[in-house]
Amino acid sequence: MKKVAWVVLQVCWVAINQQQEGYISMIKLINIFFFLVFSTFGCTAINEMIVPDIKIQEATPTQKISRYSNALEQIGEFLETVENPFAMMVEPILDKTGSGAGKIPHDLTLVVESALQNVGPSLMLMPHETLSLKVAEQNGLPIYSIHGAITEFDAATVSKSVGNNVGLYHKDTDIGLDLSQDISSGTIAMDFMVLDRGTNVYLSGIKATAKGSIEKQSKGRGFSFCIIGNGFGLNGNTNSQTPVHHMVNIMVEYCMIQLIGQMKSTPYWLFIQDCDPDYRQLRKLEKKFKQKPEHVKNAICTYILSKIDPSIKGLQNEIDIETKMKIIQYKQKFGVIPTNEKVTSKFYVKLLTDGIKMIKQNKITNQADNLLNSVLE
Repeated sequence: MKKVAWVVLQVCWVAINQQQEGYISMIKLINIFFFLVFSTFGCTAINEMIVPDIKIQEATPTQKISRYSNALEQIGEFLETVENPFAMMVEPILDKTGSGAGKIPHDLTLVVESALQNVGPSLMLMPHETLSLKVAEQNGLPIYSIHGAITEFDAATVSKSVGNNVGLYHKDTDIGLDLSQDISSGTIAMDFMVLDRGTNVYLSGIKATAKGSIEKQSKGRGFSFCIIGNGFGLNGNTNSQTPVHHMVNIMVEYCMIQLIGQMKSTPYWLFIQDCDPDYRQLRKLEKKFKQKPEHVKNAICTYILSKIDPSIKGLQNEIDIETKMKIIQYKQKFGVIPTNEKVTSKFYVKLLTDGIKMIKQNKITNQADNLLNSVLE
């Protein structure tokens, strides 16, 4: 900086001498002086300017965990206590409608396998190949395969108004697109069954069906969806950039809960928050319960009781004295005879119906208490 200033002064001195000798005019002298000063010191100021740090916001990772993936984990923990391990394969699960054309996932095989992985060690997931049959046989495991497909896909019907012209037309585009002033909606359905690879016969009465609809109000950023299946349903919303795929993932988890629950005679609605009982399964569950050994009956009933009363320890193979007293109290409350400490099929069914109602009521009461406490504080 000092060297540059010294050079500028020298140039100015030479220019003054030239002006005095008549070689340049006073106006040119002034122009030369200001040009040198501003060009030199101005550039220096720019070079020395402090550039502010610009922080780019990094995308934070999000956990793809739904209440259904959590329910599958809980089912797995439950099955570890009350059932023997089993093996499963997933046949190719494809879009059989022929109308998706890239709008929906063409192959759901990996999605189904990913959902089943949530069940844990009680379910041994194997690739769909002949070697898996031999491995399962060597380990003494019954093996099943899941057969299914996307069975329905309807493109969106859009209501559109331009000026005074109002009309309806068929929207043959991805319903995940952002439509500026339209309402876009679509419907997807999928079905699943289970094949016993030991007998090569589909398990009777074991099926899972889900039908989902999704809708986007164009002026809003989110999508609302509704899923309806066997015994229970779901309303929800998503802000995902790929809402159709998001809903498909939830539908798959939803179906796997039904499928595993039905296969293993497990009251799967116990593991889903605010879910009503599947009354069509109750008779089957009561029949299967009668066939189970005593320690398994104890584990199942104490697990449900622990959901009603957290002070009760769940999954007890041998019921403790405190829990026996609780069983007598709940038998009296449910009107189950005889009112002793024995767990029976009738008591089991009451736990699956009236017990579920008590769980919901307890939740509402706790929410009300928490709200009141927050107001008083």
